[in-house]
Amino acid sequence: MNQTKKILLVEDNQLQLFQYGKFLLAEGYELQTALSGAEAIEILESKSFAAVICDVQMRPGSGLIVLRYLNSFPEGVPLLLHSNEDTYREGGLRLIPHEHAFAYFHNKHKEKFEVYFRAFLATLE
Repeated sequence: MNQTKKILLVEDNQLQLFQYGKFLLAEGYELQTALSGAEAIEILESKSFAAVICDVQMRPGSGLIVLRYLNSFPEGVPLLLHSNEDTYREGGLRLIPHEHAFAYFHNKHKEKFEVYFRAFLATLE
């Protein structure tokens, strides 16, 4: 794994932010965090990342505004979305047919987040 790959982690839940961040740092990724979609977009306007991992439901600015923002760039940025809401769920990790590769997992599977993260991060190699 390339030690210099930077990940933007967008999460408003402090416990999940800590847990996910700890995992990503242990895997050798450089990490920057944002607590909302709005903050993530501010960061993305001035910095580039190998990938973004983002909660869907946050205020101000949900993960869906981050998705829309990333989709506005032709080169795209890999994005992993996650949510506790069944509204966004179509079961576990699924690759969504899209111009830019991104994935989704449901937080009901929190105990397996490392599996989802590793599968997603493997696509960056």
